[in-house]
Amino acid sequence: MIDTLLQDTALRHRLFESGFFFGDLEHDFGYTSKTLTQLGFGDQEMRSGEYQKRIHPDDVPTYEALWQRVNEGWANDFYVEYRVADTDGAYHWVETHAVVISRKTDDSIGEVIGTDRDISARKEAELVLERKVRESLRNLEVTDEILKSSTLATETAMLSRNLQKAIGQISRIVQFERCDIYACDRLGETTLVLSVPEFGSPDETAPEPFDAEVAVSSYPVIRNNLPGTGPFRSALGIPLVTDETHIGSVYLWHRAPGFYGGTDLYPVMTVGTIFAVALHNHHAFRQTVSELETDELTGFLTRRSFYRTANELWEDRRARGSSHTVAMIDLDHFKSINDSYGHGTGDSVLRSVAHLISTALRSMDILGRYGGEEFVVVLPTTDTVSATLTMERIRHSCEVLNLPEFAGSVTVSIGIATTSDAGDPEPLSAVIERADQALYRAKRNGRNRVEVTPD
Repeated sequence: MIDTLLQDTALRHRLFESGFFFGDLEHDFGYTSKTLTQLGFGDQEMRSGEYQKRIHPDDVPTYEALWQRVNEGWANDFYVEYRVADTDGAYHWVETHAVVISRKTDDSIGEVIGTDRDISARKEAELVLERKVRESLRNLEVTDEILKSSTLATETAMLSRNLQKAIGQISRIVQFERCDIYACDRLGETTLVLSVPEFGSPDETAPEPFDAEVAVSSYPVIRNNLPGTGPFRSALGIPLVTDETHIGSVYLWHRAPGFYGGTDLYPVMTVGTIFAVALHNHHAFRQTVSELETDELTGFLTRRSFYRTANELWEDRRARGSSHTVAMIDLDHFKSINDSYGHGTGDSVLRSVAHLISTALRSMDILGRYGGEEFVVVLPTTDTVSATLTMERIRHSCEVLNLPEFAGSVTVSIGIATTSDAGDPEPLSAVIERADQALYRAKRNGRNRVEVTPD
């Protein structure tokens, strides 16, 4: 079938013009796709190894790992997205999908056929979209942090300022002359958290809140026939709910009878979420801090909780003398794993490495996830020699790690710093800094290695 296609000159031309390629590695013969010939590649260059030399350095490990997997007979399909330079040195994104159609006697690739596509435009569009998504997420994060930065504080004044901002937002959507915010505790008792009478007179008191009705409602409750014992004739009660639990209510009051209608319901429900988040974060401060103690993906301490825990141990142990060591561990080429295999596989790799690290250490050692793919370890009463042996075991375990969802090898770079027995004991932050310097030296010296910073 392949021979027939190759012998038909017109058909062969149309195929390779549309991105197809063919390679006969056993007889050093083949046809290059137009996608790559336009970048300056010839048939011989594709099979001599010169082609691979023009692949972007960050993409080489993934490309070679996937190709080796196919060439050794583990798979017959080869699919990869990578960057390759044209004759002017400019990089282009290429998608290659190939299928092995015959093998040599040693089971390596004999004949292969597939397609090359220039996906630079798609990648550029993805980058633009990714940037816009990041910007949007950042905007949401900023909004969330504005709420958290004030509501996680214990001072009621900061919570009040944050709620006043939310009241300002809702005033641009729905008119009112007074706004009252009530919080509800676990026993169902309500407490007035904030009252903003700037839209009316401070001397004017609002009617009793109809909280029993609002607490069991999924939607805002309208009252347009309030009794004439006060200045307000209309009210809009907004239930504040988080995790299906009623935690408070917001009341908007107006003098005019029959002022609120159905068109006001949806806008105040949307803005009411801000009030609910603010109250929830304020009253759940202790619980929130507890949930942030450990990293969900690896089970290690978060960076903040690591510093708190490790500093306490560090000050206690260094007062007794002896040597203590800090190790910084970083996954090599982790970005290329995420880019080529997806973040799901990246998370799986992180979990596997975290498990290897934790099983190689003692119960007294302290682990923390320092960054995205970076871990920090404190090894009390451990000198440089012992720490190096431990870290070498971790490095080797990662190197031989076999994950079915990841075709490449997992390697880590490690930096070690140890306190000196003599002189003024170093603070933990200084030792972490020295270990970090050793880690970067391991990266510069080729990765997949352990480097030690002198005492």
